[in-house]
Amino acid sequence: HVRTALCSIHGMRRVRTAFSILCALRCHLQVQAIRESYNPDSIHSNLTGHSDSDCEREAAEAKRVLLKLGAQGTFNGNHCSWPGITCKNRWSCKVSKLVCSDCGGQLPEHIGLQHLENVFLRHRNLTGNIVALQGLRQLTVLKVHGAFVEGDIEVLAQLPALIDLDLSKTSVFGDIMALARSVFSFCLRALDLSKTKVTGNIEFLKYIKYLEVADFSSTKVSGSIAPGSWGTCCQKLRSLKVSNTSVSLSFGQQSFDDLMVTNEKFWLPKLKYLDMSSCPINLSLTELSVIVSKLAVLSSLKVANAGLHGSWPMFWRPVTSVDLSGNRISDLKALPATDIALLRDIRQLHIKDGLLAQALRTGLVLDLFETELETREEAQRLVAKGLLQTTTEFAIRDDLKGFACKDIAGSTLRVTPAKFLPDELCECLPGWHGNGINCSKCPRDTFSDHMGQVLCQPCPANSTSPEGAASKVQCNCKVGRLYGSSCGCAPQHALQGDSCVPCSELHLQCNQPGSVASTALPQEGHARLQPLATVAHKCHPPAKARCPGDRTCGEGYTGTLCVSCTEGFWATGSKCQKCAQASSTTWWAFGLAAVVTAAVALAAFLGYRWLFGGRRNTPGPPNATTLLQRVLLLQAPVLLQMVQLWSILGRMGERSGKGLPEVRYLEAFQLTATELQNSFNVQCTFHAETVRTLFALGSPLLPLLLLACSATLECFQEGLGVNMALKTLTLLFIGGASSSAALLSCQYADGDSQSIGEHAFRAAFPQL
Repeated sequence: HVRTALCSIHGMRRVRTAFSILCALRCHLQVQAIRESYNPDSIHSNLTGHSDSDCEREAAEAKRVLLKLGAQGTFNGNHCSWPGITCKNRWSCKVSKLVCSDCGGQLPEHIGLQHLENVFLRHRNLTGNIVALQGLRQLTVLKVHGAFVEGDIEVLAQLPALIDLDLSKTSVFGDIMALARSVFSFCLRALDLSKTKVTGNIEFLKYIKYLEVADFSSTKVSGSIAPGSWGTCCQKLRSLKVSNTSVSLSFGQQSFDDLMVTNEKFWLPKLKYLDMSSCPINLSLTELSVIVSKLAVLSSLKVANAGLHGSWPMFWRPVTSVDLSGNRISDLKALPATDIALLRDIRQLHIKDGLLAQALRTGLVLDLFETELETREEAQRLVAKGLLQTTTEFAIRDDLKGFACKDIAGSTLRVTPAKFLPDELCECLPGWHGNGINCSKCPRDTFSDHMGQVLCQPCPANSTSPEGAASKVQCNCKVGRLYGSSCGCAPQHALQGDSCVPCSELHLQCNQPGSVASTALPQEGHARLQPLATVAHKCHPPAKARCPGDRTCGEGYTGTLCVSCTEGFWATGSKCQKCAQASSTTWWAFGLAAVVTAAVALAAFLGYRWLFGGRRNTPGPPNATTLLQRVLLLQAPVLLQMVQLWSILGRMGERSGKGLPEVRYLEAFQLTATELQNSFNVQCTFHAETVRTLFALGSPLLPLLLLACSATLECFQEGLGVNMALKTLTLLFIGGASSSAALLSCQYADGDSQSIGEHAFRAAFPQL
C-alpha cells in the first residue's frame, strides 16, 4: 500500500528505486538477525518472510496457471526455477514475473499470483478474457500480443501500478477514455492498442500526462490533433502512431497565418516519431510543412495516403525521414531536407530538372517506388551518361504483363523500372512481343524465343503452337517432328500427305531427317514421272545410266523415265551416245551388214541368172560351183532372217535384264530405216527429234513402198513383180514388222512392270 501511494504521488520510477532500497535494507537486517541467532529449521521462513505453506500455495497456483495457459514442460521442484517463472528475489518464493511465448491454451478465470509485476503472453491460439488480470494490483508491465484474448479494457483501469500496457493484435474493445480515468493514468508510460477493437477520441492522451509511447494504429479511434488545443499536453510523448484511423491533423483554434508568423515551438516538444498514414489529413503540403515546423525534435514523419496535395514547399524543417507516398503531389521543386524521402505510388510526378542529379550527389535516399515521372529527360540523360548504373541481369519480372526490367544498381535512388524508364529498362519476355512494357502474347502458331522481340516469328510449316509460345520447341508438328526450322519425318521416311511413309516404298533417298516425298532425291535407277511427284519409278535399261538418282536424267537422256535422247546424243538401241562417239564400231557394224547384204544380193543375182539364163542354154552336168550357187541362193535369205530374229529376241532378253552384247551389231541386219539413220548417225547432223520421228515412221513404210514398186513391175512383166515382192518380203519383213510393232506399241509400265497410269507413252514417240 505504501508503494501504491508513492506511485500516485511521485511516479513509479522513483518509487521502484526507493522500494528496492527498502527491500535490500530489510533483507540485510534479516540476514544479520539470523546470523546472531542461528536456527536451521527456521532459516527459510525467516529469510523469506513466508511460511512453507505459503510457498506451497504459491507453487500450486503457479502450476495451475501455467497448465491452464498451455505451457509445456514438467513442473516439479522449486517453482522459482520453472520455465517462465521468476520470483521477486532469491529470498522470496512469491512469483513476480510470468513469461510464456508458447502458451496456446486459455487465460484462467482468476489468477491468484498476487505479487505478479510483469506478464508477457504471446501466442496466436491463446484465448480468454482480460478480466482474469484485474486482481493483479502490483502489475506494472502487461503485454499480451497477437492472441485471441478479448474483453473490455475498462477492467484494467483498477490496476494502480501499470506502467507498460501492450494488448496489440488482440480482440479487446472499449472506450480508451476509460484509461484516462484509471488509477494508473499518472504512471502509464507506454500504451500499444494497435489492431484492436477499441474506440474513443485521441484527445484522451491529454489526461495521460507522462505517456511516452502510444500506438493506436488500425483501430476505431478518431478525433483531431491540433497545435492550438494540444499546446500544453503530452510533454513526454516521444512516439505516436495513429495510422489507418480516423484521426486528423488540423490547425485547431489557430489559423494558418497565425501559425506561420509565430516562431514558438509550443506543442509535443519531445515527439520524434509521428505516423499518420492513411488518416484523413487532407491538407496541402505547404500547410503540413507549417504544422511540422512547430514540432521541435521531430525526426520521422509518416503521412502516406493521407490526402495531401500540392507542390513540395521550398522550405521544409529538416527531419531524418519523411514518407509522403500515395498522396496527390504534383511536382517537386526542391529536394526534401531529410536523409530519406519516400515518394512512392505517385502518378505523374514532375521533378524539377537537375534534382535527380542533386539527390545522387548529396546521397539523399529518394524512394520513387511505383511512382511515374511526368518527364523522363533527366533520368534518360543520367542513364546515358552512366551516372545511373543498371543491373546486368533482369531483376524484376512480371509474368502477367509479359515483361522484365533491369533495376537501378548502386544508387540511393530507388525506383520501379516499369514506371521510371519503361522503354530503356524493360523488354518483353519470350512468348510476348512489343516495346518496353507494352507487350502482348504471341498469337497462335507463332513464337518468340528472345527478350525484347518486337514481332513474333511464325512456326514452321505444318506445325501449330499455343498462344504465348516462348520457343520453337512449342511448335508442335502435325506430322513427324521438328528438325531444325521445319517439320519432317525420321530418317528413311518421307512426308507424303499427312503421314510419314518409308522411303523404300517410294523409291526415294531419305538419309537425313525431315525429308519430303515431293522433293527427296529418287533412288539410283529411278525417276519421277513428273516434277514434285511423291513416288519414283524404275527406269528402263540401262536404268542407272538413264536415272542416276538425281533431280535430272543422266547425261544424254530426257523425257518420261528418261527414255529419249537429248540434243547432241544419238540413239543406238536402248542407249544414247554422244555424237562425237560415233566410233568405228558402228561403222564396222554397218560395213558388216553391208557386206552380208551385198553377198546375199550377189547370190540372188547369180541365182536369177542361173535360173533365167539356164532356160536359154542347155544345162550341163552339175559341178561344185553351180551347187554352191544354189545353196547360197536358197540358204542366204533364211540365214538373214535368222539373224534378224536373233536381234529381236536379244532385245527382248535385254528388257528382262539378260541381254547379249552382240545384239546392237545384229540389229543392223534388220535393214530398217531406223537402223539406217543409226548407222549413218543422221541424228547428229540434223535435228535429232525430227530425224527420229521421220525414221520411226519410215521403217514400217519402206517395205510397203517396195511392195508397191513390185506391183508396178508386175504390170510390165508378168511374174517379175511377184518375184521382187517375195524377195522384198524375205529381206525386209522381219525388220518392217518389228518397226510396225514399235510404232503402234505403248509403254504402260516402268522398269519394274509397275503401271505408270496416265503417263503411258508411245514407244516410238516418247513425247506422246
